Amino acid sequence: MENFIVGILPLLIAITVIIWIFYKPKQYDPQIFTAQPMPENQIQKLQQLLDAIDTHIKKTNNHERLNDPIVDYHLFFDNNTFEGSIAPNQEPFGLPRLHEMYLTLQQIEQHPQVHSIWVSIHSDYDRDDLLQYNEWPSANCIFFLTTNNISEDQILDWTNSFIHNGLIADELLPTHAYLPRTNDQNLFGIWWD
Repeated sequence: MENFIVGILPLLIAITVIIWIFYKPKQYDPQIFTAQPMPENQIQKLQQLLDAIDTHIKKTNNHERLNDPIVDYHLFFDNNTFEGSIAPNQEPFGLPRLHEMYLTLQQIEQHPQVHSIWVSIHSDYDRDDLLQYNEWPSANCIFFLTTNNISEDQILDWTNSFIHNGLIADELLPTHAYLPRTNDQNLFGIWWD
């Protein structure tokens, strides 16, 4: 066995040198870390989203951003191609693609018991940075405003492909009490860590 290792060692060194010569690691390329241009229609959608976030913050007097701002889900998903913008910690573990989530949410919205669907934006976003680096803000919750005859099981069934961390029932959402609703409506949230 020792002779085998001694005999094969020069061959392994030669192969390593050949690989290194022909496939040298590339030098640092600043282009990789430079923001790529965003199409004009996507920039407009991003600006509309950021305007809606700012409006929500002003409307709810949430200037210190103690609560995450919420926006209509269409504003978040329409023209969004940043796969890590929702549930970024889950993205490599099988989270559906953004367009699949958007289609599913559009189907859920068609149910007569669903009044509206909202996305909660991380409050630590920076508008100028997002526009400068062509990025979408990140989100960690989706809220469903429904009639009061919708159950938690129904929401879980509708969102089972989203691979979320769980459901937040209406009574556990005091920080989002500013979402306009009436007594005959429930608010459910699904969230990601």
